[in-house]
Amino acid sequence: MIYCIGNFDGVHPGHISLISQAKALGNEIAVLTFDPHPRSVFSPELPSFGLTNALQRETYLKDVGVTKVVTLPFTKQLAALTAEEFATSILRDMLKATVIVAGENFQFGKGRQGDMSLLSYFGSKLGFEVHSVSLFQTSGHSVSSTLIRKMLKSGNYADAVSLWRRNFILQGEVMRGDQLGRTLGFPTANLDWGTYQRPKFGVYASLTHLLDGRVLKSVTNLGQRPTVDGFEERFETHLFDYNEDLYGQKISVELISYIREEQRFDGLEALKTQIAVDCETAHAMLA
Repeated sequence: MIYCIGNFDGVHPGHISLISQAKALGNEIAVLTFDPHPRSVFSPELPSFGLTNALQRETYLKDVGVTKVVTLPFTKQLAALTAEEFATSILRDMLKATVIVAGENFQFGKGRQGDMSLLSYFGSKLGFEVHSVSLFQTSGHSVSSTLIRKMLKSGNYADAVSLWRRNFILQGEVMRGDQLGRTLGFPTANLDWGTYQRPKFGVYASLTHLLDGRVLKSVTNLGQRPTVDGFEERFETHLFDYNEDLYGQKISVELISYIREEQRFDGLEALKTQIAVDCETAHAMLA
């Protein structure tokens, strides 16, 4: 079996290019990836940064022709394996890989001691081929999950989408909030956004995907609600022309366009007026 190895967060064009090159070596392509991301294990105090959750990642990978996705739980025990132990126990014994394909900057083993050169050496000893793939370039950039996260965080949403070639879709369960939006005449679905990268706080035109297959136009606010002296991060979506109960359901919110930054207003009436303007803007963007 041909295995592509990496985190594949976001399944961006660089990942897709790697998979395409693997397909030139054979028809059956598998991916070995890890969950959670190593950084969240070693530095849990750092902010969340996922572009996809495990289910999205598997879906995106299969959409581009991957036959099998193996998600290995990333633990400190796994991280303690030496490079040779990883190559032997995971790649040869567990996966029974015949071909390994990875990016030229792939590192593995305790302390990231292994690189593609060392992997090739182990492959010659253990009986699998190793193919190194150069980083994918577009518009003068090496496409990476790190760069996409940076663009999202800085508010360059259009540039992030252009580089990523997909919109940011956040999945979460609808929770009960304080119903401030309903009081203002704009009820919202409040989502738990889990381990996703926080894009720049503000208001976005969005599409909300329901479990029954419906896709509804919406406007989404990401932030801390400074007008009401909020301090918790909130992920709130107002669905246009919708008044059904969503509590407890898992929905997906696809950010389409950035409308404006988060800001403090002089009271709830001013906020209500601005929300109405935001809804009109979102309608126009989604038309």
